[in-house]
Amino acid sequence: MRVVPPQRPELDLGVVDEDGENAPGLIAQRVLALVQLGAERADRAAVTSQEVLPRRQGLDKRLEPGGRALLPVKLLPQLALDVLVALDDRGHQGGTFLLVTYYLQSVLGFSPLRAGLAFLPCIVGVIAAANFVSNTGLERFGPKKVVPAGMILAAGAAGLLTGIGTHGGYGPWVAPALVLLGLGTGCVVTTAFSLGPAGARPADAGVAAALVNSSNQVGGSLGAALLNTIATSAAAGYLTSHAPHASPQAAAVHGDVIAFTFLAALFAAGAVVTALLYPRRA
Repeated sequence: MRVVPPQRPELDLGVVDEDGENAPGLIAQRVLALVQLGAERADRAAVTSQEVLPRRQGLDKRLEPGGRALLPVKLLPQLALDVLVALDDRGHQGGTFLLVTYYLQSVLGFSPLRAGLAFLPCIVGVIAAANFVSNTGLERFGPKKVVPAGMILAAGAAGLLTGIGTHGGYGPWVAPALVLLGLGTGCVVTTAFSLGPAGARPADAGVAAALVNSSNQVGGSLGAALLNTIATSAAAGYLTSHAPHASPQAAAVHGDVIAFTFLAALFAAGAVVTALLYPRRA
């Protein structure tokens, strides 16, 4: 949308372009319009800075050693645990999705659409577990049981994925593993998101929720990078040790099995840690 000044000067320089318009006059009008638009924005910026400056000064006071912290200190232990759990679970889920996608397309020959639809069992598991935990599970059993149970389910999913092969394996291995992974993710992430801002005051709830949410997103990238590095390193070693008869598909499966074994051990360790540190009741 072109901004036009309220009183546009009538300029007639006597030069008309091919379309019959006064070209120099049109240019001058646009220059005047830009000048007025810049002046209006400068006025608005000055008003906005006057409104924001006191708020910024208040934030700086909160960040000073003697000021109030952005989050109360008493919330940090529980919030740190929720952040680590969200980071751990979402990271491993992201890495698992990446490796399973590679396996379905490069080894089993799935098309991109078919590979995407193959993850539907995981979505069903997430919906079922999240609905149960948010409605009755967390209140009835508490996070000390719900989160370790989710970790154990995810460890079982990773254990199932170690049985994949080069000649098929979606039905007996991948599909059940995705269901278990969805159930475990629903238990763990729902609890972390529920408890993260639970003890915070209304003024601090946004910061607490943002920490858990950002950790969940960062975890996906870190987990994908970690598991992919493990899988590709193991696959490269397999190709080197079994050359020249090793196939790329066999090397990829070998690397995935190593990565999923590491993932199962990590989830099992997470189950032990969360069982020790989470409170019995939310």
